[in-house]
Amino acid sequence: MAGDRAKEAGFSRPDLSQLESAVAYFSLTRSRLFEFAARNVPNKSRSAVYAGFEPE
Repeated sequence: MAGDRAKEAGFSRPDLSQLESAVAYFSLTRSRLFEFAARNVPNKSRSAVYAGFEPE
């Protein structure tokens, strides 16, 4: 099975708490980026910044 080969290669299933903390970190980083853009980017180009990060 692929799972057995992955274990032999040293890969293990990530702990759910690690995954949750990674998601929390990235969403926090994303919100900080938006705050930075809101403070430092002129109005005309702000929409371009937001457009690059909006989910599809």
